[in-house]
Amino acid sequence: MSSMRTPLFVFTLALFGAAGTAVHAQPSAQAQPSDAQAPAAATVASDTAPATAAPSQLPAAEDPAARAKRIEHERANMQAMLARAREAHRQRDQVEEREPDPVHGDAGAAFALGLSFDAPWYDDPGYDVFSEEDSDVAGRLGLWVAYDFASLSDDVIAAVELGWGHESAEGRVLDVAETKLTTNVAYAGATMRWVPLSWLQPHLRLAGGAAIVDARLVAANETFHDGAGGVFEDMISPYGSAGLGFSLRTPTRMFENRRGRFASLSFGLMVEGGYTLAAPVDVALEGPKASARDIPVAEPALGELERSGPYIRVSLVGRL
Repeated sequence: MSSMRTPLFVFTLALFGAAGTAVHAQPSAQAQPSDAQAPAAATVASDTAPATAAPSQLPAAEDPAARAKRIEHERANMQAMLARAREAHRQRDQVEEREPDPVHGDAGAAFALGLSFDAPWYDDPGYDVFSEEDSDVAGRLGLWVAYDFASLSDDVIAAVELGWGHESAEGRVLDVAETKLTTNVAYAGATMRWVPLSWLQPHLRLAGGAAIVDARLVAANETFHDGAGGVFEDMISPYGSAGLGFSLRTPTRMFENRRGRFASLSFGLMVEGGYTLAAPVDVALEGPKASARDIPVAEPALGELERSGPYIRVSLVGRL
């Protein structure tokens, strides 16, 4: 009995030993494939790692509203640059195609307006009757306007002129009669102006017109009050004159503002001396009108008033 238990015991131990060996051997067999697959898993992980890390390296997705605003801003900048380029091209074409504006006078100042004082010299003794002062020089105030119509060269300008003047003198004759002589002058003229310097302009002026002379002689006893009354009106004296002078004017563009206006505005002083050749006027006393019962009375002639003589002219001139 004991001899049979011994082999059975040994067999049981052997069976348990084989089972333990099988149990311990199976995990090691299963671990080998996992170890073998580790490199492949590492390879797959390394291959997929960049794809996983890519979102962290790229910039964040732009907001659609911000993107639309940025595109609109860039578009506006491009349109502004295109508009500036077109405007520059248009201005360049205008400068190239536009003919230069004609320059008449000073910085384009074609129009001139003048206030003049003329001092004609009358050496006829008959003028002493109409002047209390013992002087042969009369005084005439006038207005004139001129226009530069042509540039004969770079520094020679031709102009036309229209003007009017008025002079008046009063006197007494032996304290028994009052006298008055009034003259109105209308004329047209032509001027040739040389401009060696912007502020200095010598000139030559020719003028022609007519003087309308009115005379009055009133005695203290009113001898000539009835009838003609001692008034001698509308005595016309055609005349012509020639003079030389010069103008001093303000610097060019002195009154120009920031917008470029008043660039041609200037003011100046014109001085001229010359000679006037005029037809004399006849002055005759006119008495009361004769009637059938009156004795005819001859009208005494006072003689002629000579109007020719030298003159000096000073004008304040504005150009625009």
